[in-house]
Amino acid sequence: MKNHTPLDDVNRMQRCLHEAKRDADRDEVFQAWSDYSETLCAGWMSLPESDELLLKILLEYLPPEKLKWQITILDAGDGSGDGILQLPEELMDRLGWKINDQLNVFTEEGSSLILKRHPGARG
Repeated sequence: MKNHTPLDDVNRMQRCLHEAKRDADRDEVFQAWSDYSETLCAGWMSLPESDELLLKILLEYLPPEKLKWQITILDAGDGSGDGILQLPEELMDRLGWKINDQLNVFTEEGSSLILKRHPGARG
């Protein structure tokens, strides 16, 4: 009979995350479970039998997922050269943004924009 190893646990955790459409590399998964185990004063906790509970724990201890979206800036159509950036509703929901929130806009890699909600500024 094969000995169970932490690598087996990491593989199961990655499968569980992948099925929930949340991927993380082995180092992130290992660190998340180590952090969880440490909060219980343990070196390495055994995984729960339930994938649902396992996923809940992992999502609590994994670093926030970096979201990347490709969105086209539309011409305002008024001859000003201004653009309109329509953010998908799913993105707004995931970030907790509302219409009229004030956003800070930064450029990265030439044609990429990074948007961050202005702290404390709600529309």
